[in-house]
Amino acid sequence: FVTYRDNMSELKDKCRKTYTLLSYAMFPILCGFAVCAKPFVLFTLTEKWLGCVPIIQLVCIYFCTIPYLQTISQLYLAVGKVKIRVWGEVIKMVLTVSLLFAFIKYGINVVASLKVLVALLMILFTLVLNKILFSFPINEFFKDIMKPAILTLIMCVLIYPLVFLPISPLIIVLLQVIIGGG
Repeated sequence: FVTYRDNMSELKDKCRKTYTLLSYAMFPILCGFAVCAKPFVLFTLTEKWLGCVPIIQLVCIYFCTIPYLQTISQLYLAVGKVKIRVWGEVIKMVLTVSLLFAFIKYGINVVASLKVLVALLMILFTLVLNKILFSFPINEFFKDIMKPAILTLIMCVLIYPLVFLPISPLIIVLLQVIIGGG
């Protein structure tokens, strides 16, 4: 992004292309794995480990936010807004640690859910900040990720019912991968 630091229009375009392309790759992989988590755990770790399925699913959702957040971090570094990036990380860490200590007594699933919530709040924070600093319209972000999100949702709707088939978890995962990837 540093190459385009003097041309905000070009920089914005490259930034949008980057997180949109990453969304096309990451959304289906991570959401697909979230849907496949139960049969995958049954096949690889056995029924004893089914309690980790919600955590896997929440971690997958969390990592869907990372392409945007990392792209914006690189944007801030490229235009010399290092302090904003650092303050964003500090805010994220303070929120995460505070919520961890406040909610650890409710279990790991609640903590993982809060990690997703913090990531979504950071996206909102960066959207507003980008609007103020760079005049990036907030609706463009949603427009950019809408198509990969809808395609991913369709894929998930198609492969989720396979979880209920009375067949081997390995066969279910294989069917989900074939149908979801096809």
